[in-house]
Amino acid sequence: MQSLLEQEGEALRNRQLAELSLLAREKQETVARIDERLGQLPAVPGPKEAAIEQLFETLDLREVGEVQRVWVRVKETTARCRELNEVNGAMIALLNEQTRRSLGILLGQRFQQLCYRADGQSHTEAEARLLGES
Repeated sequence: MQSLLEQEGEALRNRQLAELSLLAREKQETVARIDERLGQLPAVPGPKEAAIEQLFETLDLREVGEVQRVWVRVKETTARCRELNEVNGAMIALLNEQTRRSLGILLGQRFQQLCYRADGQSHTEAEARLLGES
């Protein structure tokens, strides 16, 4: 998954739409496989991560070392995947906003801009000018 997310980020930066389409399909398939494997884990109350941490407490100390190293790697990879996914999602949102604004200008449509007041509340503000207006 991490490799796919890294490839997706690169494709987004380079505006490679065909590559993005293929990667989206691969990501969906990978998520489906991950979900399937998670569904095969025994049912445990609460988050599975807590159950795995509790498992370490029951293992022989000789076994714990290697299992914990693998678990730490899994947690680090998961954290990196979350980070990459957030960055890619933000990039997609920015590209969508840029496209929406460009279409609005090209089609001569006024649109509302989301702004924030000093108190943190949001409000919309109409764009002041369109392409071709003086």
